[in-house]
Amino acid sequence: MSNSMNINELNKSCLDHIESIAWDPNTSDIEKIHSIQGLLYSWGASLDHKTDQMFGDDDAHINSPNMRRC
Repeated sequence: MSNSMNINELNKSCLDHIESIAWDPNTSDIEKIHSIQGLLYSWGASLDHKTDQMFGDDDAHINSPNMRRC
């Protein structure tokens, strides 16, 4: 999934990929589940990255040397 995609494009791309996995007649059910789980994990990580880019990292203060953040 490209870094230049917006969140709506990312969501559509993920759903399109899930649909192609789910309807593949040559893939077993357990393989489909594992593929979809992997895709959802990657999608969640991509969304986390995008929201961090847009709004900042919620955990940025944890190892910050800036004492005013404590």
